[in-house]
Formats: sequence, C-alpha cells, structure tokens
Amino acid sequence: MLNIILNYDVVLDLLSKSNNDTKHCFVRLQKSSIQFWIPCCLLSLLENQLNNAKYEPLSSLLKKNIQWLSSLSENLLKIPDDCKNKTQAMISLDAATLSGTTIVWTNDPDYTSVHPDIEGGDHELVYCILAEND
Repeated sequence: MLNIILNYDVVLDLLSKSNNDTKHCFVRLQKSSIQFWIPCCLLSLLENQLNNAKYEPLSSLLKKNIQWLSSLSENLLKIPDDCKNKTQAMISLDAATLSGTTIVWTNDPDYTSVHPDIEGGDHELVYCILAEND
C-alpha cells in the first residue's frame, strides 16, 4: 500500500476552482491503490486560505476518499530545536506512523523531512515511487 500525504500547496491546488497539473495528476493517481491523507496539523492554515472565493470547500476533497492524518502530540518532542519549519517536521513525523511506503506530495522545493524514511517531492517523485511499488 502506498500512502501519499498531501502537503498544503497540493491541497490548495486540488481545491482550486481553476484546472491545473496537480488536479490532472491526482485524477490519474486515484486509479491506483493509493491512500491519500491530509495532515490535521494543516487545518488551521487551510481554513485561512479556503475562505477565498477561488477555492472549493475542503469537504469536496474529503469526499474523494482522502483521510485525515492525525497529529500526535508526542511527535512535537521529536522535532529538532533547529528545525526551520515545524509544520513540515510534524507532517513527516506523523507520516512515519503509517504502515507501508509513505511519501509527502509537495510542490515546495524547500520541503524537508525530519524523518529518514519519509521523502517529499512533486508529482515526479510520486510517479517514481508508484512505479517502484507496482
């Protein structure tokens, strides 16, 4: 089973009322046996953006068999003190709790995982990992 964690920027692309490459990739990926997740730690960030008229409501994405990935408070203690992006760190630590291969789908070229088993990257990484798991 392949788990794909949707980072903030990917969620916004998927909820955009405009067509984009991320939506196209998502439709293709839904045809595979992939479990998609939205990290709970992104909810407050997403709520601020989704009030904008150019986005669909978050519930429209959740109807597409995407699940919430719980954020564990114990993971806060595992984030290095010198970490520059605590949200990204939390996402990678939460992702590591899932069984199977897990990656973070992000369009952020500066995304950094603090967990050695969790990679983050754009659709090219997603397709590469998918090919390895088939």
